[in-house]
Amino acid sequence: MRRALLLIFVVGCYRDGAAPDAPRTTGRPPAPSSLVGAARPPSYEEVQAVAISRLIPESDWPQLQGRVVGVVFAAGPQQWGASINNLRGFDTLPDSEIYRFSTEGASSYGLYWRAKRGGQSFDRRQLCTAGGPVASTTYKPGDENQYGVARRAMLVELEVNGGRGTCGTDLLVSGATILDRTDAAHFDTEDVLRQLRGRFNETVTAHASDLSAAMLEQHKRLENEKRERVIGAMPTWLAAERQLEVLFIVRDEHSGTTYGYGAMSSSDRTLFARPAPPEPILFAHGAAMAVRYTVDHTGKLVGETVYLPASYTAHRGRDYGRAEDDWYGR
Repeated sequence: MRRALLLIFVVGCYRDGAAPDAPRTTGRPPAPSSLVGAARPPSYEEVQAVAISRLIPESDWPQLQGRVVGVVFAAGPQQWGASINNLRGFDTLPDSEIYRFSTEGASSYGLYWRAKRGGQSFDRRQLCTAGGPVASTTYKPGDENQYGVARRAMLVELEVNGGRGTCGTDLLVSGATILDRTDAAHFDTEDVLRQLRGRFNETVTAHASDLSAAMLEQHKRLENEKRERVIGAMPTWLAAERQLEVLFIVRDEHSGTTYGYGAMSSSDRTLFARPAPPEPILFAHGAAMAVRYTVDHTGKLVGETVYLPASYTAHRGRDYGRAEDDWYGR
């Protein structure tokens, strides 16, 4: 009898030949399709940049509200490229993997996380708070922490300074929600960065002859000559557009030491004054190109701007630059 009733119920569910409604899917959104080798996005442009280095924001830290969404990433050399710092330099040393944060295309912020112990630099700090010093630390991938940050790049909503926001270049994190593979962002940020690096490699290969042509002929006698290629990546999040934006830069450089005379002060400029002895100057010349990608929250590539190869020279040393990684195009 029970079998007969069950059969009648099942047949009733398929009345008029209609199949039952498909079950609703739950959990993470579907993974986006590959970005490597994909067709050009709707917004594609090639631009002849005057100086590739000018694409990088320099010490630009807008004040942030109490809750903000952006990319938390490990500094230093990563699979997708070296991080790019606020002095437009490339962080190529492996001991610089402390987490940083970028949003709205600004320079990356230093992150201090409220903590009772652990991390890389636990201490009590006076970081933009109304009260006294706060126990906080820095983290890098692999560090145990209460916030769930573990990967080398993630889209994260941060609570900043207990909801009070920032008042400087460093962020005091009091709460964090990871947004990868949620309705806010269907993708894994790490995976997108790796795929975009593969796409960037294809573009660099296609412009190899242009990069070579942009290299300046050597016109100085250099000592301790060195040639190197470095690739940097700067991810950020655009909240209004709900887009991940990533700037990739490749820089081919030939550098070495030459000698020049230091500047004389006004008090030394007399008829019989001798110039200062020659000073070692780090001179470099090279070529660089860049691509800026935008990926929407579903993981679809929607924008690609190629900044064609351009040459540059740089003097690095006393009176010629503020930092060793200063490489302003001239």
